[in-house]
Amino acid sequence: MKVVMLFLSACVLAFVRSFGAIFSPIADCDETFNYWEPMHFLLFGFGLQTWEYSPVYCLRSFAFLFPYAAVAKIGMVVHPHISPLTDVTGIQSPKIFSFYALRLVQSLMSCFAETYLIEATYDRFGASAAWFLLLFLISSAGLFRSAAEFLPSSFAMICLCVAVSAWMKNKFFVAVFFVALATLLGWVFAAALAVPMAIHMVLQRNGLATFVRNAFTCGFLVLAYMVPIDSFLYGKLAIPPLNHILYNVFPEEGTGSHIFGVENWSFYVINLFLNCNFAAALVIGFPIVVFVAWLASVYDASGVQLWERIIFLSPAYVALAVFLPQPHKEERFLAPCYPLIALVAAVAMSDCLRTLSRPHEKQIVNGRGIIRVLILFSTMVVVVLSCAAGFSRALMQVTSFRAPLSVYQDLSQIELNTVGNLTKQGHEINICVGKEWYRFPSSFFLPDRHFRLRFVRSSFTGLLPKPFAEHVNGTRLIPSGMNPYNREDPRQFFEWQNEGGCHYFVDFDLSHRSESPTYEDIPIPVEGRHVILRKRFLDSDESKPGYRAFALPKSESKLVYGEYRIIRNSALLPPMR
Repeated sequence: MKVVMLFLSACVLAFVRSFGAIFSPIADCDETFNYWEPMHFLLFGFGLQTWEYSPVYCLRSFAFLFPYAAVAKIGMVVHPHISPLTDVTGIQSPKIFSFYALRLVQSLMSCFAETYLIEATYDRFGASAAWFLLLFLISSAGLFRSAAEFLPSSFAMICLCVAVSAWMKNKFFVAVFFVALATLLGWVFAAALAVPMAIHMVLQRNGLATFVRNAFTCGFLVLAYMVPIDSFLYGKLAIPPLNHILYNVFPEEGTGSHIFGVENWSFYVINLFLNCNFAAALVIGFPIVVFVAWLASVYDASGVQLWERIIFLSPAYVALAVFLPQPHKEERFLAPCYPLIALVAAVAMSDCLRTLSRPHEKQIVNGRGIIRVLILFSTMVVVVLSCAAGFSRALMQVTSFRAPLSVYQDLSQIELNTVGNLTKQGHEINICVGKEWYRFPSSFFLPDRHFRLRFVRSSFTGLLPKPFAEHVNGTRLIPSGMNPYNREDPRQFFEWQNEGGCHYFVDFDLSHRSESPTYEDIPIPVEGRHVILRKRFLDSDESKPGYRAFALPKSESKLVYGEYRIIRNSALLPPMR
């Protein structure tokens, strides 16, 4: 039974995660500019650099990028040999293929980690909890997207999922190693989720000595991999996790994560309900479930089962206690919590059903009585509502926010192939962006170094990325104008009137708004403008909040869509074929 369940779980999760890898949009510009772009530079010798990668600050780890770069490189090598697959998918560009291959590999890594968590839950809390865990994992819209995101928080989520699973199976060294990976190589603040794990290990017989030895060994192994790579590429001793802590916990005046925006506690609460739906409610109600189950003598008399719930399910609550008060909040920071929330919800649901059925065990076992019918009905309601809410949320993300990926993919594979004669003559093709700079999916969607993203002036007044120095030691060179204060550098903008002009301009058309805000003029002369690509894109600000979160029947009248488009400068480019 267990083997069948795990096989079924792996198959279902693999399908859902693969779908997310291929269709989910990039939701955060941090993913593009802090991870896709530096990795693109390592692979192809050009890309965009943020201030965090300046040798002055050394906040990001190149070592984190290396395993992903290897996957992307393999994708590039494999691409020419699988033409039937590329014909079916329509992905003709080797770079774009490697982009999706990397997302797919990470999503499958998440699938394996989640399956391991299901196995550990089966062993520790029973088959019922394991089945509910599968339900809450596949119905989590947060996991649907986070599993594919190229972010340290997503990497930490996968590692912590393995760590918690190993912890529940009493494989303490494995647990500590994956916590070390999650915190040092991934996201350093994920360590907060491992505090209950550390306490539990220390309280074992000879636990302190064993834990210290394991922690030192694992930490040393991870740092022995990271420090040489980062120090070599930055050109000096560099320990990015330490720098990250110092910047966020002990910021200088005018710096710190809060300068990029602050939110109150409700931001995370709303996002948890949107991305975890029914599971989030069960996490809130779980203490009540445990108390009632204890009163009903559902747990064994020794108290072991009760303490197992308190110990192994506490990381989710520790994480929320740590993250909720932080002023700077990002939806991606919740990623490590998603599997833990699903775990708590699964055990809560299982215990709730056990408590309800306790007084009527004989009737239920014999298949008689209204109680059995009610329990089965309530279970089906939870299953249907959870899946409906999760799939509806994921579908909304895919159908309403994927336009940037689609138009850049079409631009790269269809349109840019028509200007090859210009690039052969050494001309650079300028793809300009203004207010839509943060939706650029990465240079993986540009064919080669002759095609460059350019930032033109817009309503945005903060610091923008700049090109890495295209030099063998480009990562060691200090870029000009970079600062930790989010202050605009005038040199970050492309003065298109004096620098060859914009060959293409990517924009989100907001002309549908009754009171259109004032944005930059299109940096292409009116007589040369030709819209070559357009996709429907949701205008979140103009749409009703309750309807823009989920794909609901008959909701079109409550939603406002604009056009995500690419404008071609016919004056600078050869006639279209």
